Amino acid sequence: MRGGALGAALAAGLGLAVVGGGCAGGSSDGFGPTVPACNGLSPVGLETESTSGGQCPSAPAVLTGKAGPGSQCASASDCAPACCSCAGGAKSALAAICNNGNCLDANDTCCLYSLGCD
Repeated sequence: MRGGALGAALAAGLGLAVVGGGCAGGSSDGFGPTVPACNGLSPVGLETESTSGGQCPSAPAVLTGKAGPGSQCASASDCAPACCSCAGGAKSALAAICNNGNCLDANDTCCLYSLGCD
């Protein structure tokens, strides 16, 4: 299983929601729909972790990776997470993504995270 099917299976297995808002004009990178506003990247594989109050945890239990942007990864949990916020700061979470085998930087990760903001 590879590509979009793998991403969908992972998202379903991890209970993650992949938001497709604003993707109508996007293409595909082989790993799901891409988002032009986020440098043409796909949100498939984005993992988040937040407190019950909707904030970035100070001591994450899941997203504990240390790999920096551009480093090789097998999953988002390998990558160092970024604390991403929705507009207005009402909701935030640690977020990480392994895209095509490489960790994304905080700007791209948070752009993809923002797609799930209300």
